[in-house]
Amino acid sequence: MNESAEPKKRLGPVTRVAALLLAMCVGFVLQFAAAGKLMSPSPYKTVELPTWLTTDANGAPVEVLADYLIAGGELVIVLLVLSLSFWKVTWLGVATFFAGLAGYAGYFTYVAKGPCGCFGGLWTPPEGFSFTMDLAIVALSMIVAYAMRARTLLLVCVIAASAAAATGYWYASTVPNAQTSTTNNAGRDAIDRLMDTDAMSDIREQAEFGGPVWAIFVHDPGCSTCNEMKPIIEQEVWTLEETVDPYFQIRMASIPEFIESDGIENWAWEQTPTVFLVDSSGQVMRDRVWGGKDAWDFVYGIADLHAEFSGQ
Repeated sequence: MNESAEPKKRLGPVTRVAALLLAMCVGFVLQFAAAGKLMSPSPYKTVELPTWLTTDANGAPVEVLADYLIAGGELVIVLLVLSLSFWKVTWLGVATFFAGLAGYAGYFTYVAKGPCGCFGGLWTPPEGFSFTMDLAIVALSMIVAYAMRARTLLLVCVIAASAAAATGYWYASTVPNAQTSTTNNAGRDAIDRLMDTDAMSDIREQAEFGGPVWAIFVHDPGCSTCNEMKPIIEQEVWTLEETVDPYFQIRMASIPEFIESDGIENWAWEQTPTVFLVDSSGQVMRDRVWGGKDAWDFVYGIADLHAEFSGQ
């Protein structure tokens, strides 16, 4: 007798509670991910809407930020999961969906060695967190589906989830990232490429006559952490320039400007903001690099850095 022909039985209280708790967890994760994309969308990932749907005043296709569309889809999934949490097909679908996310996150964790951007610019999780979380939700969803007596369909779900994971992994491999950017530029990362630009020529020329230690603050207007730090950095830049400090200076570098002028892709930066120091001879100090929220350590330590390099 197949599953569809089996008499329907009421779910036990343990299964119902487990399904409800897992639905709440999945809802929280997807809502947080959607909020991250809505609050701090990537300004570089866009989707061209079909012309039959809408066009601009000149009849040209309209582009929208992809993160807005993705966030909308995540919120729809939240509503479906919460309203249909006692349906076995819901958990088979959740398992398949998160298997695809696990394949995507797995590529960035083990191959690209960078963040997957699953939570937009709101939060950069620890390495491997997204991949592990996605796998955990896949496993828990299958357990709940099994408890709901979805035994035959569970085998179909395993096959579908495997295909979804492979698809997610493949899609991630097509997304430009810091590793592919470095590989395509003969092993030179974004910092090297930035230092080769005309905007940094005066700092490079310090090799001939010496100069102050420079802190380069690389920021992105779509990064919430960057925007929180920016007013503090701007004040420090103004103070150091006004006093013509001979020991320590700060320069700000906006990622979009260098995309246009020098072709340094936004994805070439593994984390935003990125802060690095250049010594008095114009050489990058590779042991003094801060990225993401760790850049707050630089912000709070500016006075200490100034004291260090001025010999005070």
